[in-house]
Amino acid sequence: MSKNNLPQSHDDKQGDLLLEIYYNKNSPKQTANAEMFRRIAKRFSWLEFTYPNKIKAPWHVQGFVPCAHGEAIILNFWPHKGKAQQENCTAVVGEEGIGRMIAQAIDDSTDEFEVLE
Repeated sequence: MSKNNLPQSHDDKQGDLLLEIYYNKNSPKQTANAEMFRRIAKRFSWLEFTYPNKIKAPWHVQGFVPCAHGEAIILNFWPHKGKAQQENCTAVVGEEGIGRMIAQAIDDSTDEFEVLE
């Protein structure tokens, strides 16, 4: 990793995880994307964030939306790219797109399923 891609710590703790956002601090676009992710993480602070592989891919963050039916919806984030994707769905970019994706995951998490007898 070059010294321009040093971890930038998130201001808020998310559970026991201190989010470190990796981005090139000399890139205005990546800096803006990192700031956007900080706003999203603060807005949806109840999301459980984790790093699926912090050693090999420290720029990849996952968030989990708990579901009424037991399993969580997995959301993947690439803060330095301003990009996110719900598992098995199309990727979205930008604050508005990511906000809509999270809102849709919340809606999906509360869907009631009809019991078949």
